[in-house]
Amino acid sequence: MISPSRSPHPTCGAARSDRGSRDVIRLLVLLLALIVAGCFKGNDELPSFDLEVVASTPQRFEAKNSAGHRVIVDSEASYIELPFDRFVLLQFSAVGDRFDGAVDVLVNQCMEELGLDFRFDERPIRPWGSNHMRRYGIFSRDLAAQYGYARVPSPELDAIQERQSHPQSDEVQDALLGGSTATKDNVPIPEGGCMRFASDALGGPAVLGDPTFGLAQSVSAATLEMALEDKRVRAKVEEWLSCMADAGVEVAQEHPISLAASVGRSGSEVRGDEIDIAVADADCKESTRLLQVWAAVEAEIQSDFYVENEESLDRLNEALLELVEKSSAVLGVEVPDVDLLRRDAARSD
Repeated sequence: MISPSRSPHPTCGAARSDRGSRDVIRLLVLLLALIVAGCFKGNDELPSFDLEVVASTPQRFEAKNSAGHRVIVDSEASYIELPFDRFVLLQFSAVGDRFDGAVDVLVNQCMEELGLDFRFDERPIRPWGSNHMRRYGIFSRDLAAQYGYARVPSPELDAIQERQSHPQSDEVQDALLGGSTATKDNVPIPEGGCMRFASDALGGPAVLGDPTFGLAQSVSAATLEMALEDKRVRAKVEEWLSCMADAGVEVAQEHPISLAASVGRSGSEVRGDEIDIAVADADCKESTRLLQVWAAVEAEIQSDFYVENEESLDRLNEALLELVEKSSAVLGVEVPDVDLLRRDAARSD
């Protein structure tokens, strides 16, 4: 995503339709109702889901909800997918990098037309991968054995983080973000500056200005802990704790995501017996199928939100897919050939 200092013009999200506001209110009401009433609580049967199960092995679980949206937990491929992922695509590095990179390209063109000596460096694009690598804590045995709880190295991410932002003159700032100057050497500066021009050209306001966009991100984040309160998930957590104890690992906070802190991790340094603990963690999650049940319950909760807000969420997804296509075209790269970025896969058969 574009950092706050380089975000599109702040008015991009200002215009909100009455229909969009009503959709957001309905989404909030449903979220509160589920929390207050405890409707996300599970039953005593393990496992039983309101989903069509496609595959179920210790290494891979795949199911679909009534709208055809998938939930996948694949420990061998280090991949997790949830139904609401298609509504938060900008959180995926491969999508966010495309949008930011395309904005950079269009800004550079805009600034060149204004005769200004300014240019964003080329932005690396990370390959397609899960947005949930550590959502439930570590789960890939191979990665645990190599890196413990450390971040998996990414040359693209390192290159992005190394890009320096230097102070710019008032003239450049006015051209980038809009200001008191309407022209540069008799060439009109786009309203809102080159940053807003670039975002508008890619369809940014249709996403960033949609009130459902922020709510979809909030729902995606909230369902993680909501699912953890489900009886089916709690039972699996107890099995995981027992498995970890058998492996000689005491989990102080009894939380499957807490181990990175409990081993004393600091930066990229591997501490003590971290590798052994991380491998036991991944093994126990696989043998108990904790992540599969947790993700499936999350999928059920997210499906409830979708059913109640289908029109607004589908509209958001369409805007996101257009943004991905336009951004990829500007960069001259292919749209990743994955389910989440295919229109025909976003609907049930």
